Amino acid sequence: MARRVAPVGASPSPAPVSGRAEGGVLTCPPSRGGLAAQRRSRPGTPHWGEAMIGSRVAVLASVLAAALACERAAPRPGPSAASVAPAAAPRAPAPPRELDARAVTDRHVVLRWQPAAGAAAYEVLVGDRVLPADAPPLDDRGVGPARAYCYAVRAVDAAGNRSPATPAACVRTPDLVAPTAPGAPAASAQGTESAVISWSPSHDDVAVAGYELLRDGAVVARASAGVTHALEAGLAPGREHCWSVRARDAAGNASAAAGPACAHTADAPPARRFPAPAP
Repeated sequence: MARRVAPVGASPSPAPVSGRAEGGVLTCPPSRGGLAAQRRSRPGTPHWGEAMIGSRVAVLASVLAAALACERAAPRPGPSAASVAPAAAPRAPAPPRELDARAVTDRHVVLRWQPAAGAAAYEVLVGDRVLPADAPPLDDRGVGPARAYCYAVRAVDAAGNRSPATPAACVRTPDLVAPTAPGAPAASAQGTESAVISWSPSHDDVAVAGYELLRDGAVVARASAGVTHALEAGLAPGREHCWSVRARDAAGNASAAAGPACAHTADAPPARRFPAPAP
């Protein structure tokens, strides 16, 4: 039986390459690069067998290249929505418990709380300040006298996640410092029964609330903070009287007394004597 020989310069067309893909069959067109590489020769001429072999090799290489391209182009199944778990939200530590604030002095507050599970550190919030703490207690020495402070604490874990802040714990620092003594007072008698006493103002770390005028150790007059003089009336005439002055703040702290300042009231005029009526 005679074998059919393909015409010179032609080669059998390779069949389409099919590859399975998700959801159906993917068919890719054949490559023509192998056909262009065939050597054109006639049977019986030199290199005719070599040309035939080269043609078939080129066709085979074309088919393989097309199959590889088809495989690369085939859609690949991705992960289903059910197989992709949502990322877990960062979990913050629990807030601390039982926050307590105590004023130790007028410039020192100590804070205590129950530690939170999973906390690596703490942040203490007071006004516009954030005070770091590794563990309770915390000493706050940035406070002033006679002021109110409210504190809250939140826990921070090793990843930087912060807990909600605790309810506020408030404290008022005391005023333990007395005002300075007033300046040296001066006294001036006004007639027979009164005198005016004056002095220089005192100073205080919070505020001066007022002054007390003392005579013979007893308070005989008071003056408000902006007043630096006092009048005492009802004095005995013709006698020397001496006063001292001290300042007080709103917390009741009293300064040392300044003085004494003394003044002598005028003698009372002699009583007028009228002649006895004639019998």
